[in-house]
Amino acid sequence: MPEVTEVEAADPTYMEISTLRFTLAQPGTSAAAAEEAKGKLSALVEKHSMAPFYKLVCEQLGWPVDAAKLAAMEKVNAAELESLGEKIKNAEENEGESEIREAYLARADFLMRTGEKEKALEAYDETVTKTVALGPKLDIMLSQLRIGFFFDDAPLLKAKIAKAKAMLEEGGDWERRNRLKVYEAVFLLQIRDFKASAMATLTLTLTLEV
Repeated sequence: MPEVTEVEAADPTYMEISTLRFTLAQPGTSAAAAEEAKGKLSALVEKHSMAPFYKLVCEQLGWPVDAAKLAAMEKVNAAELESLGEKIKNAEENEGESEIREAYLARADFLMRTGEKEKALEAYDETVTKTVALGPKLDIMLSQLRIGFFFDDAPLLKAKIAKAKAMLEEGGDWERRNRLKVYEAVFLLQIRDFKASAMATLTLTLTLEV
């Protein structure tokens, strides 16, 4: 069974944040529901020092930027990135391939957690170049899919699902195959291809029964 990463363990919160933003963006959301969602979203963003995501949310939802809050989160982010950069440098100078890969992965996971979309995707791509085994490469692809879901990026999801399926033709265990099937089914639901989503779910069910 593949190791569960910190980002995977935090996914419920990660996707909760995305759901709260979606709720706030809907014109039909009641004032009471919007106020509750805003409070929860603001608290989670500040708790996880999601400075890049905070700026995006303020822009998208028309919120005024709290300069002091943003500066505090950016300070935390900068310190963490500096520490992660030092770990990468130390791993490349003094450690082996596995430690180097883990250092690059930690930086990518951090960028994902803070909502730095493009830099996170690039960091995961860079981590792939440090990764030999197919299984960990697929795990990285699944992390990029979570970014796609978080930002509701259908083109990204479509491209990454196709790439992951091509990689699975080279091998891959059943757990990763089934996780990809679930992600694909959810994506197909999002783009309202209900028939294809049902087929993906059926294939998953049959696999689990076997």
